[in-house]
Amino acid sequence: NSHERHSSSIRSRSRDRANAVSSVPLHNAAAPGLMMPVVGIGTGGYAFKASDAGEIWNDTTAEKAVYEWIKLGGRRIDASYSYTDQVGVGKAIARAISEKLVKREDLFVVSKVGSGGLIPGAAMGFNDTLIQMEPILSSLQLKYVDLLMIHWP
Repeated sequence: NSHERHSSSIRSRSRDRANAVSSVPLHNAAAPGLMMPVVGIGTGGYAFKASDAGEIWNDTTAEKAVYEWIKLGGRRIDASYSYTDQVGVGKAIARAISEKLVKREDLFVVSKVGSGGLIPGAAMGFNDTLIQMEPILSSLQLKYVDLLMIHWP
């Protein structure tokens, strides 16, 4: 059936990804055998506002950093809609794919749902998660993310 073919495809891609970079198995994944690269690039920057010490990433910074990360062999990208730079992350991924540096299935893309970003103060129930997914996928220019996390409880 189609679910078994999809699961088999995910396991195969996951094994290929694991052979390229150090990875760990996700034991509670939707598809058995899914592997997550151990090392990734976080796209959140290191400050919450301009007056804080650290740096704030915008779409331009994120696009450049993620594109270089992929060129250097990085495969895990940790993003969040609340970081306000997912459009840049999506552009970098699209560019790397269009330039044939990687295939989508070679990447492990993480994003997050939760209050404080897309829908300030929103509850994090099932329907709220679905509401938050559409703009996340749209901004990343992707059909799916490999891991969706709750950003804060």
